[in-house]
Amino acid sequence: MLEEEQPFADVQPTDEGQPLGSQPKPQRFRKPRADLYTALLIVALVGLIIGCICLYMQLDTFNHQTSGGPVPTARLMIEAALGRTLG
Repeated sequence: MLEEEQPFADVQPTDEGQPLGSQPKPQRFRKPRADLYTALLIVALVGLIIGCICLYMQLDTFNHQTSGGPVPTARLMIEAALGRTLG
C-alpha cells in the first residue's frame, strides 16, 4: 500500500536559513528587449495602416458611395455552362 504524502510535512531550511514553504522576496526582472517578432508586428501594423489609407483613398474617388454593388455574374456563368437556370 502506498503512503499518502502530506504537503509541507518535512520542511527543511534552505541555505539562506528560510524554510522552503515561506514566501520568497519578489524578484526584479529586466525589461524584455524587442526581438524579431516585435519587428514583424510593427511591419504588419504599418501594412494595415497603409491598407486602410489606400482603401479610404479608393472610396474617396467614388465619393464614399457604396450602394449598387457589382452584379453577381458567377451564377450567370454557371447557368450558361449547365444550360439551365438554377432557381
